[in-house]
Amino acid sequence: MLWPNLQPSLPPPATREAPPVSGDPGTGVPIRTPRDVTRKQTPRMPKMKTSKTAAKRFRKTGSGKLQRQQAMRQHLFEKKPSTRTRRLAADADVHPTDLKKIKRLLGER
Repeated sequence: MLWPNLQPSLPPPATREAPPVSGDPGTGVPIRTPRDVTRKQTPRMPKMKTSKTAAKRFRKTGSGKLQRQQAMRQHLFEKKPSTRTRRLAADADVHPTDLKKIKRLLGER
């Protein structure tokens, strides 16, 4: 060694302290909860995104059916009979052929 003063002086390996373990009192290291561990072990990506336009147009009933509003109920009520507007006010079930597409838009697999 040419420059002994420039070498860092480290204690021998046997006398070094171990790094603080999570949850040791007085070390300030937080305790790792099982939830933190499982979140890193089970990746859940990519996630299904809900189509916000579909979420505003369809709703799910308590029994799991999808319902939609009926057309022809927005304006020009003067020329429509009131019985017709009352009938159109009720929600209608989504047709079975469209269920798969709409469930996908709503983020259900």
